[in-house]
Amino acid sequence: RTPHTTPTHTPTPAEKPRSAARSPQPVQPPPASRGGPPPVSRALKPTSPALGASASPSPPTPAAAPPSVDPVPPPIQLVRPPPPGVKSTPPPHVTAGAGAANSSALTGSGGRSSSAGWPSSLPPWPEFSATVERIFAEVATLDHGSVHEAAAVSRGDASHWCVAAVSAHGGDTLSLGVEQVGEFSLQECVQPFVLALSGADESDLAEVVDTLPNTLAASALQLSPNGKPVNAFTTPGALLTSALWDDPEEPRSPTQRIRAALRSLQLLAGGRHVGCDLPSLMAAQRDCDRYRAAAAWLADTRYMYSADALRAETFCRQLASVRVDALTLATMASTLANGGRCPIANINEQVVPESAVEVTVSNMLKFGCNSASSRLSKTMPFAKKTGISGATIVVIPGVLGLAMYSPLLDENENSVRALTFLQKLHTALS
Repeated sequence: RTPHTTPTHTPTPAEKPRSAARSPQPVQPPPASRGGPPPVSRALKPTSPALGASASPSPPTPAAAPPSVDPVPPPIQLVRPPPPGVKSTPPPHVTAGAGAANSSALTGSGGRSSSAGWPSSLPPWPEFSATVERIFAEVATLDHGSVHEAAAVSRGDASHWCVAAVSAHGGDTLSLGVEQVGEFSLQECVQPFVLALSGADESDLAEVVDTLPNTLAASALQLSPNGKPVNAFTTPGALLTSALWDDPEEPRSPTQRIRAALRSLQLLAGGRHVGCDLPSLMAAQRDCDRYRAAAAWLADTRYMYSADALRAETFCRQLASVRVDALTLATMASTLANGGRCPIANINEQVVPESAVEVTVSNMLKFGCNSASSRLSKTMPFAKKTGISGATIVVIPGVLGLAMYSPLLDENENSVRALTFLQKLHTALS
């Protein structure tokens, strides 16, 4: 055959040494890809693998030298294994110091309770019940305020008013008006339980949100000076904390996610019924734009990828439509008060890690009442969370969990009857 010639001399295979022909050639790094999401600032991009940071583009490295990359932390588990040991026997009277093994994570320096404004002990349960019944009847006469459209869609009425309480040790229960009102949607009142069940500790939460009070409405789109949502209970913060449930290695459909959430919430409630309010969900998908606006804003500011923001928006809308009655809600709050163990369940299971309970109660104490949180924390210094549906929960570590429902809201979207009831009960017990 006629040998192929080129203008420049190229050695033939016969001229090349065999060792040189078999030696690996250095691989040049490929050019930067023009596809994928736009470059983002590291300060604004979440670093938690559960928020999709592992899918961000990384600079290519030559194959000859393996890259030195820090090991990726494992994704946050929904429920951690229970610690060894058996829950101690409940004392004859409910006290904040009882069950030190369960309430140790909820105390700060010097063993001080996170809800230091609440009395350290309760009177015997019959006496406590009589006090609650008296204040319940006094508050029922209040009729000022307005009903939010989210409560009206789920058949909320201005006359609805109920209170339930469950002690953290012994499982004593009290319910007033629960059967007459029935079930209601939680709306923002579900956020503390979503945060607790994500298993996020203080460092995990600090990666995605800040710890500043919100001076505007909870649905306002505002960032802290650090470039993060101001706290976990704003609408942008709720989107990011709900994304902690996602495992990038095992993606789940929206139906699988909400089913897993309902099962976990049912564990918090000790097996009581936890459902989804279909009219509220359909109305939110049609008319409610606060989650849609927050998701688009987070994607536009390059804080989340568009796909992650869309999944978080769908999940938050589903969670806001969770439907329970007041006694179930009080049981869920009592599980947080008991250090993550349900006080009425027959099994000794750690439903929520104690570190996650500590973070949740701390955020409820500081940011639980929307833009009025800073003012109300001085007059009612204990952990609470309100929702636009009229639901309100209170967590007193080591003591009890309270739940109230009245859809009449004030200008800060807090239940008028619930806040008045808490103020009177705090004064009576102090």
